[in-house]
Amino acid sequence: MAPGINQSYMPAVDEHGKATIVHTEIARSFLEKAVWYFRDQANVKMFDARVFEAISFSPVKVPLEVTIRLHMRTLWQKDIDGPDKIIVDALFNHFRFLAEPGQERNWNDNRIVRLIVEKDIARSGVASIEIEVRCAQLTGK
Repeated sequence: MAPGINQSYMPAVDEHGKATIVHTEIARSFLEKAVWYFRDQANVKMFDARVFEAISFSPVKVPLEVTIRLHMRTLWQKDIDGPDKIIVDALFNHFRFLAEPGQERNWNDNRIVRLIVEKDIARSGVASIEIEVRCAQLTGK
C-alpha cells in the first residue's frame, strides 16, 4: 500500500542552501516498486497508446481526470487523503517513462484538473490500488 503524506515527504536543503521537499526512504521504495507494477501488463486493464501519443504530442495541454480507488483491509486502515500524492507521483513517473524521447516534459501532474479518491474494503482481503485516468472536459471559461 502507498505510504501516507507524512511518510512520503520530508524537508531538506538543496545544493544551493534553499529549503525543499524530498521523498523519504519509504516513498522512494514505493516509487521503485510502482515502476514494476506499472510495467507489468498483467496489472494494466486498458491502455490506449494512440490516446497517450495524442496527449504527448498535443500542442496544448490536455487536462486529465484521475480516480484513485484504495481497496483496504479495513476502512479505517488509512486516511483517504494520505497516499494520493505519492500515487500520482508514481503514475506520472510511469507516463514520463512511456513518453517518446523529448516528450517527457509533457507529462506533469499539473495536467490533473480533477482528482477523485475513494476507499473501500478489498474483496480479496489484500490491500490494492486502482487508478483510472481520463481526458477531462473543462467547463466554464
